[in-house]
Amino acid sequence: IINSAASVSFHDHLRDAIQINYMGAVRVLALAHECKRLLVLSHVSTAYVGSNLANFLQSKSKFKK
Repeated sequence: IINSAASVSFHDHLRDAIQINYMGAVRVLALAHECKRLLVLSHVSTAYVGSNLANFLQSKSKFKK
């Protein structure tokens, strides 16, 4: 199972965002528990970082493309 479903809108009502982002992941986990021969559950998440700083440090990936 690969789960990447989510809402990334900042305009969602909190109730809707919780239902989509949190409860959606909980439901996928419940489904995974029911899959007798499941080998992998992969969950893809998102993160937002904001700052009011004029300068920022950008990290570079250690993985080669």
